Amino acid sequence: MGYHGPVFKSENRPHTNLSAEVSGDSSYAPCTVVPEGNPWVPPHALVGATFTQAFGRDEPQSAVELHVKHETVAVSVVIPVFNDAEALERCLRQLQMQTHDHRRFEVIVVDNGSTDHTREVATSFPGVKLLVESTYRNSPYSARNRAIEIARGAVIALIDANCYPDPEWLSEAVSAMEGESADLVAGNVLFDITEPFRAAHIVDGMTNIRMRESVEKKSVAKTANLIVKKDVFNQLGLFPEGLRSGGDVRWTGEAVSIGLKLVFAENAVVRKAPRDWAELLKKQWRVARGQPAIWKEPEKHLRVSELLGKMLIPPRIRTTKRKAENVLLETVGRTGLLTIPLLLKIWFLRLAVQIVMGFAHIVFVLKQR
Repeated sequence: MGYHGPVFKSENRPHTNLSAEVSGDSSYAPCTVVPEGNPWVPPHALVGATFTQAFGRDEPQSAVELHVKHETVAVSVVIPVFNDAEALERCLRQLQMQTHDHRRFEVIVVDNGSTDHTREVATSFPGVKLLVESTYRNSPYSARNRAIEIARGAVIALIDANCYPDPEWLSEAVSAMEGESADLVAGNVLFDITEPFRAAHIVDGMTNIRMRESVEKKSVAKTANLIVKKDVFNQLGLFPEGLRSGGDVRWTGEAVSIGLKLVFAENAVVRKAPRDWAELLKKQWRVARGQPAIWKEPEKHLRVSELLGKMLIPPRIRTTKRKAENVLLETVGRTGLLTIPLLLKIWFLRLAVQIVMGFAHIVFVLKQR
């Protein structure tokens, strides 16, 4: 199927469901009954029981409807997580604030082998389904796959545990999907940059995700904020198993290449905490290692002489300033905030990112020989 080639369903691995089983019949899907008029918010506002999906079933059973009014779930929100309990808690609390009808969406958290208290956080939120993916540890794409396999929704809303959705996020995403007859909707990801400004935070915003550019210039999207009709997974298969990085670009590129419609929804906003310089460089090393797998013709990009040249040519200061100003405009709403010392730090860190990524590409080439 070309360079984006999806992984077929036969390659998927079974999941393990960690929800507490309180029903005598294990054919039920995990859920919490929400009384009419009570949104999915505090635990004390919820009544009813939590049920458990039978291990290994392809589709959840419908013997018991998810909510008292017997409405089907329209959207399944999927959150992979690995050792990020605090971020997950904030993400789930933000989901409780959604303006979208809480009786019309479910939340599925997939723990990817955490050793902290991630699972305890997930189970502390009534109504949240908890799965664990341990076959492919620390692979967010495999974690997402396990959730998609059991999701009830006709629409899958993908978000990272360290992303915090605005209250209108889900409503805006669904509205964009319906209004533009889209198969995939890429929402806006804004880095939560505040004063005093740090060079690493701004460079993170300049370098990573850039959803509008990804959609409009490259016809791909990232799973930090991606809403997809479940039928698309039936057509393409699930995400590539076992990957740590790049699987979303590969998969969404394939979707567009077969004629499916991908749009950008500016008002479907999630916010993301920016990385410090050490985390940023570690992230760029990981991204660069995965990039050759998603390039159409990697041999053209992986000539060592060209890689060295690209790695050592410093970024332009004018371009750096323009991109940094754009990030501040998106996140803070103002420009003209860059001081000369801050701009120089940003320029230097951009160069460091460039060198790290170039070196990762060279290491990849040498390992192939």
